Amino acid sequence: MKLKFMATLLLMLIVAGCSTQSSFGDVRSELPKQLGYMLYEEAVDYYGKPNSVVRHGDRFTAEWVRSGTVVTERLKLTFDERQIMRAYDYSEKPFE
Repeated sequence: MKLKFMATLLLMLIVAGCSTQSSFGDVRSELPKQLGYMLYEEAVDYYGKPNSVVRHGDRFTAEWVRSGTVVTERLKLTFDERQIMRAYDYSEKPFE
């Protein structure tokens, strides 16, 4: 009985953590609108300094990582040689 209660409590925590607003804002609806328009400088102004920047050819990817109590969020934005955002990836993972 105690094990079932603990499992239910853990599941509730995971669901609550995954359903909260992103610390990056409304990325799922805003980033598609910014694709091809947002500059790297604007991203840094909005999200802060990235945790890492990786170059690959004439493009580079900046990654921001934010850890909450339950969920770790990752935001990766890829920019071209003119520092315009060309791709993005956002993910949430519980207990990472």
